[in-house]
Amino acid sequence: MIQPGTVLGGIRIDALLGKGAMGEVYRGLQLSLKRPVAVKRVAEHLLGDEQAVARFAREAQCVARVQSPYVVGVHDFGRFRDAAGDEHLLLVMELVDDGASLRALLAGRRRAALDWRTGTAFILHVAEGLAAAAEFGVVHRDIKPDNIMITRKGVAKLADFGLARAVDSSAMTMEGAVLGTPLYLSPEACRGQPVDARGDLYSLGCTWFHLLAGGPPFQASTTVALLRAHLDDPPPQLRRLAPEVPEAVAALVMRLLAKDPGRRLASAQALVEALHGLAAQGLVIPRTAPEVFGDGPATTATQLVPAPGASTAQTLASGGVAAPGSGAATVPTVLAASVPTAAARPRTDDDPVTVPLSPPPRAPETVAAEAVTAAQGRPVRSRWLVPTAAVIALVLVAGAVLVLRAAGHDPVAEALAAHDWTLAQQRAEARLAARPDDAAVVAQFRLAVHGEALELAGAGHHDDALARLGRQRNARPWLDTATWEREVRTAKAAYLVSHQHAEQGAALFQALREETPEDTAICRAMLAAFAGRDDAPPSLVGAALVVAREGSGPLAPDVQQVLIGALGRDAPFGEDIANLRDLLLARDPGITATVLPWFDGDDYERRFNAFAVLEKAGTLGDGDRLRFHLVTLLSYSSSYTVTREAATWLETESVKPSWAERKRAARLPAITGAQCLHSGNELADRAVALLAGAFGDESASAALAWCADPDQDLRWNGYRILAAGHRLDRLDVPAFHAATLTSFDPLFATPAFLAAVTFCSAQRGTPGAPAARQALAAGAQHISKEVDLYEKSEAPFMKQRAAGCREQLVRVAAAQGELGR
Repeated sequence: MIQPGTVLGGIRIDALLGKGAMGEVYRGLQLSLKRPVAVKRVAEHLLGDEQAVARFAREAQCVARVQSPYVVGVHDFGRFRDAAGDEHLLLVMELVDDGASLRALLAGRRRAALDWRTGTAFILHVAEGLAAAAEFGVVHRDIKPDNIMITRKGVAKLADFGLARAVDSSAMTMEGAVLGTPLYLSPEACRGQPVDARGDLYSLGCTWFHLLAGGPPFQASTTVALLRAHLDDPPPQLRRLAPEVPEAVAALVMRLLAKDPGRRLASAQALVEALHGLAAQGLVIPRTAPEVFGDGPATTATQLVPAPGASTAQTLASGGVAAPGSGAATVPTVLAASVPTAAARPRTDDDPVTVPLSPPPRAPETVAAEAVTAAQGRPVRSRWLVPTAAVIALVLVAGAVLVLRAAGHDPVAEALAAHDWTLAQQRAEARLAARPDDAAVVAQFRLAVHGEALELAGAGHHDDALARLGRQRNARPWLDTATWEREVRTAKAAYLVSHQHAEQGAALFQALREETPEDTAICRAMLAAFAGRDDAPPSLVGAALVVAREGSGPLAPDVQQVLIGALGRDAPFGEDIANLRDLLLARDPGITATVLPWFDGDDYERRFNAFAVLEKAGTLGDGDRLRFHLVTLLSYSSSYTVTREAATWLETESVKPSWAERKRAARLPAITGAQCLHSGNELADRAVALLAGAFGDESASAALAWCADPDQDLRWNGYRILAAGHRLDRLDVPAFHAATLTSFDPLFATPAFLAAVTFCSAQRGTPGAPAARQALAAGAQHISKEVDLYEKSEAPFMKQRAAGCREQLVRVAAAQGELGR
């Protein structure tokens, strides 16, 4: 393991993210660019293995050739030495920060299946990534939920090309070699035959089926049975398991699952085109699906606008988008986002988007007073939909009237007061021709140009307003229109959001914020436009932070709502989320009451953010911390860093005095499950020791139940807990070992199998000897069946598996011999 803080090849290693058979993955920082990265290191014992090193090199070379937003990018690859002279082989990749693998997302959901739109959106992203890889002749060969990363914006990225190969390479085409994951393996891969792009499509079809139905199409208790299912069994009918899936979508899934590669789609690009073609059938697919982190339905969908044959007047009147060349104000006709399919709110006459910009002339002091009243009393949503437009218009009227009074019967001022912007511009230009340095006339001309732009924007003609401002700027270099153009574009963004084109509006808001990140007017307009909507973009959080940093008192309700929402769904680790928690604590002390219910919930992000907030506020007691760390140890697998941290905390605290009293004060939950025990690694060993010792009384009943679980790791760990806690008297030990001999995977001499053989051998000369002989005979029969299944296959690797099983058969025979003497 690389120690945090180590610098290798310009990369600072920060934290361990995960560990597997081939190596470890770390979070790091590329110091030259200050860029977070993921660093995969090949395991030390494999450094001398040329095949393993070649696999890493292939992964780097394959992915580096592919440039796609749907593929995790590769930045660097090579051997590096640390300060002690030790060599490390590193693959430096794009860090999909604050995201998760599709497997992890599915495991953490209350419902196993995804909404068909959300699941299909992810498949579309992966297909786009595969299509990009195909341009460089790269086949992935290990498509599965574990290798699909989902960003916080709801975009799927294809990762881990460790099994990929270039089509023109012969290094990975050995007959009989099986690579990939059996649950998602293509029939040709099951036979050990070469796999091309159509094999990836089969694996993608299995993944798609899993997302929509809640599980892969084929499942079996043994590997050989699973491989045979892929080869011979027809897949279940998807719509029987998920009736809500449209027939056209189900048909595409089933086509990808064809046994014959020739009956599948020809390429990933063909799948991309087929998915886009669903829009013509009225089946809309989200571009992104960030809602998957909240376990909800898809929120946005793509569609073509406007409707064919609709006139410009009809389109604008109905809140649509005019087609180019229509003569009216237009927005480019592109793929636009609709409102939520389940939560759409139709626009009504009582829900205006613009504020009238043409009141009759009144006295300036009356106008100014009404402007202040309107700005203070109008609801936030209508106040900012056209940012400051009403106030600006009223000030324009006031300014025009003041000019008119000062100049008597000034014709330019009269046109301004009447809101005849074109006439005002013409009259001002005529005066400027004679007196180009007249500052008063220049001010009048600016009022006319600005007023015209605002009036067009207020009527929804934003592109016309921008075009006219552009012409004025080009014709008069002294006329700075940048601020006015931002106002119009902000109004356009709000208009798009309110007229069911939220995705376009969000993109325009984002572009405006990139130009002027700290512009609070734009941020407030964005907050008002998306207030109360379910399709708010993730960038809304940044806008809320800008507004929040502007003041020092209590947060405005809309800002508070957005920031608390971000706290409830964003990953709890990192500098940005820590700053958000600090801001909320400083500006909204009541946040502790808001997050308190999250503390004992099962939502990962909410739970850990609540812990951090309450800890920082000093409101957590010793019992709360103990309960939190125990639940963490039981709730997450060994791949989570927080699980290991919880184990360390519990190990340290459990040896301190008054442990029993502290447990009673903690109100510990009933122990019924433990995710980290579904494995046989070092963390599982630590958890067994803790549950047998520090939590022996609390875990005894659960451990007894786990001894009957079909999961072999959990079953064995339950036995170990009872044994370490001297509670095996509660368990029928001979029956436990007998069940092990007829249920374990004979490919491996597992600790549970070895313990069962040892136990039976020790029964020689005891009353338990007959039962032990019977258990060994049943175990031998179980192993022999597996050997026969493997022997029936023609693939060389299956013959090797049969040989591996016979090794376990030899051990059983030896034990039978011991009992017979």
